[in-house]
Amino acid sequence: MSETIPVRNLWRWIDVVCALLLPFCSLNSASVFAADETEIQHFEQQVRPLLIAKCVKCHGADKSEAGLRLDRGEGVARGGDSGEVIRAGKPDESLLIQAVRQTGERKMPPDKKLSAEEVRALEKWVRDGARWPGYEAASASGSGSLVEKAKAALGARSNENTEAAKSDRGGRFGDLTEPGLQLWLKAESLKLDDQQPVTIWPDASRHERHATPTMGRAGGTGTAPRFVARGDVHGGPAVRFDRDNGLATPGDKPLPITGDASYTLLVSANLRQRFGGYPYDGLLGFGEPASPANPGRPRAGLLHIDRTGSGWRLSHAGGWNHDAMLPIDSLRSWHDRPLRLAVIKRPGPMRTTTRFFVNGESVAQPVSGSDAIPDIVPRAD
Repeated sequence: MSETIPVRNLWRWIDVVCALLLPFCSLNSASVFAADETEIQHFEQQVRPLLIAKCVKCHGADKSEAGLRLDRGEGVARGGDSGEVIRAGKPDESLLIQAVRQTGERKMPPDKKLSAEEVRALEKWVRDGARWPGYEAASASGSGSLVEKAKAALGARSNENTEAAKSDRGGRFGDLTEPGLQLWLKAESLKLDDQQPVTIWPDASRHERHATPTMGRAGGTGTAPRFVARGDVHGGPAVRFDRDNGLATPGDKPLPITGDASYTLLVSANLRQRFGGYPYDGLLGFGEPASPANPGRPRAGLLHIDRTGSGWRLSHAGGWNHDAMLPIDSLRSWHDRPLRLAVIKRPGPMRTTTRFFVNGESVAQPVSGSDAIPDIVPRAD
């Protein structure tokens, strides 16, 4: 099994409405993305995490203040109710840069000013063309306006998309169709009756990595979870995982993520506490976490719950304890409530290059664990 959704039982139960896996700077970056490797690296390491941590809370799928979304390339290009916010190649003329500098009428974020380093990161991104991997933005040598291309990409439906963003349930991640998206499991895609078993969860990323129960596959024991028409995440469709449920994608369609790669894992779910039994509860993952012997390096990327201590904590696991973990009992305030969990991993040591996000905000807690550099390999089964 190539990727596991989830690896094991998930607490008392878990309702999942969406699971995504996006590798950035992956094998096809050079041919797909409209930016060179240096620009991609700057965007993925400096810009995207900053937008997620400081901007998406008010300008994302849950809420799009002033009609502006900063969680997707089309949204940035389209701008907000007052028009375009970025002029590619011209940071001084870009409303977004003016707002984060806080030198004029607009001051963003409103609660705390960005650091000088963070502002410089955004300025560099705009100066270099404001390219968003997977979205073909206007180049700095052109007119500088991104609006027309955005309207073309969205079918000139700016008003409809603004309204859709305002009404979008908080557990979804928008219309993520960029080339970097490698796996997208969403409950809304299932055409099942309430309480029917999910024997196949179609992959909406167009890569056809459909998830099926692991029972009978290379020693797997996971049975089919259930579809619920009204789940505990946002009252809409969800997939409910109980103690013995587990899904995996086919081994003959591995993700193009190997070695010390960058990637992002996202899950929208409601987690319920579970006591006893196997102390690791998997949410979403890929790679080979169970090598016969300790490989000395992380060989997988798993978002899971670690219950080996006196409490529960979120972990980005690489196998054989080559993990990046939040403090013990860090999940206490996140039980029994809708959550959007994300892990953003960039190249380098597991602990220092892993960032956790909950509901669009960076988790301001120390990360412990392994400083080994990953060498990710796909599972053969």
